[in-house]
Amino acid sequence: MKNRMFSLPYTPGIIDVIEELPTKRINDIYFSDNAFGSARALSLKPENYSELYELREKYGIKLQYLINGNYYSNEFYEELDKVLAHIKQVDPDIVCMNNTYVMRDHLFMSALRNVRNDGKPLEVKNSVNNIPRTLKDVMFLVEVLSIRSIIVDRSLNRNLDELKKIREYCNSLNIPITMLINEGCIVDCLWKNIDDMMIAQTNEKSNMKVINIVHQKLGCTDYFEEKPQQYLKTAFTLPNNLQKFDDLVDIYKLAGRGVPIEKWLKLTKAYMYEDSSAQLKDLFSTKPPNILMNTSADELTDVGFNKVTENCKNVCGTECTLCDDVLIKLFPRLKR
Repeated sequence: MKNRMFSLPYTPGIIDVIEELPTKRINDIYFSDNAFGSARALSLKPENYSELYELREKYGIKLQYLINGNYYSNEFYEELDKVLAHIKQVDPDIVCMNNTYVMRDHLFMSALRNVRNDGKPLEVKNSVNNIPRTLKDVMFLVEVLSIRSIIVDRSLNRNLDELKKIREYCNSLNIPITMLINEGCIVDCLWKNIDDMMIAQTNEKSNMKVINIVHQKLGCTDYFEEKPQQYLKTAFTLPNNLQKFDDLVDIYKLAGRGVPIEKWLKLTKAYMYEDSSAQLKDLFSTKPPNILMNTSADELTDVGFNKVTENCKNVCGTECTLCDDVLIKLFPRLKR
């Protein structure tokens, strides 16, 4: 098993289970709060921050703070001094952001990189939601926006040829690459912009019952129930196939902020220990269709899933229907 490094999502209770994991292989734990359009249903309390700081102090795990709002008020651009003050108060080691206007503000970015209380330079990463899926995209982030730590697009889970080009370029500049490997999102999803805005505008006063009904009944959750083969076409990699990224990726990022700690531990163990017996219901932040819930990585591998998706370039439904074939091999009673 290669000594792979991981970026893990925050959920309350990590401190109680962290020693069940190889802590030296945890690069960082990432989190956000309700500031700057980065909201989640999870709202951090003082005890959550205390837990994060304890994880850093006791285990040397970096803290990554996300400012990934897909909704910004225009007033945001008049309050960048408040953004810096808030980040200084949070005191992370890494900041991840997706606002490319702000990234091009060289004075702000210089102040951001020097905002830490201990005087060490702050690492600044782009967001996966910037969708850097080509070498050209990555070059723009580096050469125009001065980003020196890259999170690539989800689609590159299944486009090794392009990832190799990006790796060669990043190697020449000593830039690390992070890959999100378990989100289970549709490539070029037409729900995603609205979904991200729903997330960004969620707060403690939101009617989560209505929001959840809209999300589950009118979005991808119900769509996957109708067409389970489409779930196999989303941009994820199984825990027994991480070796395909050897020498291409520096940090493996897992999705799952705010999930119950029991699920968090299962999915984290599955990927960190490359558990091929893990079932899909325990691996992804996006809910699999019921028919695939108890399917294991081993079972998918046995019917050729890893082989057909390794470098397929996400040309689903236009040039390729192999995931449809995989589903039929798993469940012969189904018809296309």
